[in-house]
Parts: sequence; C-alpha cells; structure tokens
Amino acid sequence: MDARKRRVTVFLTEKEYEKLYTQSQASGIGMSAYLRNLILERQVRQRDITGYSELLQELSNMDAVVFKAAEQAKAEGISQDKVDQIISLLDNIWNTVKRSL
Repeated sequence: MDARKRRVTVFLTEKEYEKLYTQSQASGIGMSAYLRNLILERQVRQRDITGYSELLQELSNMDAVVFKAAEQAKAEGISQDKVDQIISLLDNIWNTVKRSL
C-alpha cells in the first residue's frame, strides 16, 4: 500500500459536516476512510446491525454446542487434529462476525 503523504483541507458547512459524520458512522468507518472510498469510487455501505445481538447470542450457543461435541468426539477417540479443525472453523466464524462490525 502506498504511504499517504498528501493532506487535503476541506471546509464544510455544519450541515455538510453532519452529513459526512453521520454517513461515515453509519458505514462503520472514519470520515477520512469514507472520503477515500468515495474518491476511489468504491461502494460504501451502511453496516446493518439489526439483529446483531441475537446473532451473537446464537453464535455463543453454537460455540457451546460445538465445544461440547468436540470434547465428546475427543473422548470417543476422534483425533485431536479433527477436534482442532472444528475449533478452528468456529474461530473463523467468530472472526468473520467481528470484522463485519
């Protein structure tokens, strides 16, 4: 990635600033990143956190079930490698959700 060496100063009205602030907050990124995305003609989406707490609760429930199943599988003689794969998959799911914020 190229180092950012150039700075641009922009004067905005209060209304323009509020719109920029609101839209960048809704997208989950800072104002500078928001403006860079617009300049580069990248699509900037609002993050949708509707139902997010329910999703986290379901993932937490799934985490407990998978962990219990992995422990039971390990006790029944399934290899540690297979148990590690299950746990790794669950970690990947959690990280994907966290990044979506």
